[in-house]
Amino acid sequence: MKAQKKLLTAIALAAASLAAHADGIQFTVTDLGAASGTTTSQATGLSSSGNYALGRSLGTSGPGFVYSTATGVRSDWTMPATGNKYAATGSSFSGGGVNNFGLAVSTVGTTLSGGTLIPEMWSVSNPTLTALALPAGYSTGRAADVNDSGKAVGLVGSGATQVGVIWNTATNSVSVLSATTADGAFMNQPNAINNAGLVVGTGLAGDGVTKVGLVYNSATGVLTQLDAGSVGSGGVSVLGVSENGWVSGQTGSTAWIWSAASGFKTISSLVAGATTAPYGVNSSGWAVGKEGSNAFFYDGTSTTNLNSLLVANSGWNLTSTSSAAWSIADNGSILVTGVATSGGAVHALLLTAVPEPSTWALMLGGIVAVGSVARRRSSKA
Repeated sequence: MKAQKKLLTAIALAAASLAAHADGIQFTVTDLGAASGTTTSQATGLSSSGNYALGRSLGTSGPGFVYSTATGVRSDWTMPATGNKYAATGSSFSGGGVNNFGLAVSTVGTTLSGGTLIPEMWSVSNPTLTALALPAGYSTGRAADVNDSGKAVGLVGSGATQVGVIWNTATNSVSVLSATTADGAFMNQPNAINNAGLVVGTGLAGDGVTKVGLVYNSATGVLTQLDAGSVGSGGVSVLGVSENGWVSGQTGSTAWIWSAASGFKTISSLVAGATTAPYGVNSSGWAVGKEGSNAFFYDGTSTTNLNSLLVANSGWNLTSTSSAAWSIADNGSILVTGVATSGGAVHALLLTAVPEPSTWALMLGGIVAVGSVARRRSSKA
C-alpha cells in the first residue's frame, strides 16, 4: 500500500513537472544555410505540418529554396542569369508559400526589392521554376501561398487595376477572385489559403477606398468581411490562416487572431503601443510575427520575445532589424530569419519546440494511464 502511494505521489509530481515544462516551451535552432556563392538567406514560409520550409538566398541573384525537415536537405532553385532572378520578393507582401508535398509558389523580381514581378512555381517532384499563368491583359503578378490541393493565391496588376487571383497549379490556369460582399467589398490582395480552401487577405470596402480584412470560402464562393475595426483603429491587414480556420491580422498597430467560433482575440504587444504584425498562426491558435526589432511568439494567452525562448548558447539572435518570425506549423515549429551572434550572418532558421507539443501529450497520457492502473490496484487491495 505504501509503495502504491509513493508511486501515485511520484506520478503526480512528474505530471506537474511536465505541465510546467510545457508552459516553459523552448526551441532548438536549425540553420538552413545559404546557396553556394551567397552568404545570406531569408525565411518565407512553412508548410502547415512543418515538413517543408521556403526561403531564399541573396547574392548576385536570389535563388529560392525548399528545405525538407525529413531529409535535412535544402534544394536550391536554378535562377536565370538575367531578368527575374530574385525569388520571394515584393515589399509589404508575402514572398510565397509551400505546401505539405513540397510544392512552392513565389514572387520573382528583377531586383532584390522587387522591380518587375512575376509569380512562379517550383516543386520537389518537378524542380523547374515555371511561370504561373496570368489573366488576359496582365503582365505582372505576385504569388502568396499554396495549399495541398495545388490551389495557389496571389494578385495581378497594381493600383486601380490590382485584383486577387486563384491558380490551379496542376493545369497552370488562373481565375480572378471576383466575389463581393453584400455592400460591395472585394479582395484584391489574398495572402494565404488553407487546405479547406479558405482564402484570407485584404481588400477594399464598397467605397473603393477603405482597407478591410476579408475571408473567402472558395468552396461556397462566399466572401465575408471581418469586423476588424472592433479591435483597433487604422488600416487592416489579414496575414495568415491555419488549417482549422484561425486567422491572424492587425488593425493599425493592434495584432489579433480570429475564428468563426471564437471571434477576435487581441495579441498583447511586447511594448505598450508598439506595432505588432502576426505573420503566421497555427491550429492551436499560436501566432508568430515581428514587433519592432523583435520576433515574437504568442501562445494563445500571452506574448513572449521569441529570442528568450531559444535554448542556451543557440548562437543566434532574433532581436535585430533583420529578424522576424514568418510562419508557425501545427507541430509548433517556427520559421524565422535570425542573425548569428558571432559574425553577424543573416540566415533562415527553423525552430523546433523541445519537447514537441505532441510529445507532451503522449507523455502526459502515459502518466495518466499509469496512475489509473495504480489506483485500480490500490482499490482492489
